[in-house]
Formats: sequence, structure tokens, C-alpha cells
Amino acid sequence: MANTNFDLGLAKCRLRDSITSAKGKYFRYIVKNDFDIDDETNIYVKNFFELEEIRTKRTDNCTTEEEATVLMNRITALEKFIDEVK
Repeated sequence: MANTNFDLGLAKCRLRDSITSAKGKYFRYIVKNDFDIDDETNIYVKNFFELEEIRTKRTDNCTTEEEATVLMNRITALEKFIDEVK
């Protein structure tokens, strides 16, 4: 059941902020470990570009609370992954 107080604009802002944070962590890890940013087989590079795809394509097309929740859950999972290796 949808939350009647749901603010889509605020949700998109939070998604973008979370993506920026997670991408920064991945970028620093990739640079620190001298990974090739074009190596799509590297899980860290792959996750970095997944975050970029979420930011550029999926966040702006998000229209419901459920879609925003799915995206935030994925971003959280990707951020948790990088946090565990640091």
C-alpha cells in the first residue's frame, strides 16, 4: 500500500545522493587498486557502472514509491558490498 505522504522529488534526491556516495567509494577503490576502468569483468568496475546506469536512466524514470524503494535497496546492496572490502 502506497504512502500518501510519499514525495517523489525527495525520493529521487535521496537516490541521487546515495548513488553519489556509493560511486565515490567505488571510484576511490578502483583507483587505489589500479583497476582498469574499462575492464567490465571486474566486479568493482561493473558495480560502478551499474550505479551510473541507475543514476542516468532509472532514477529519472522512477514514478512510484515502489520503484524508488527497489532502486534504493539495490544502491544499498552495492554500497554494502564495497564497504565490506575496505
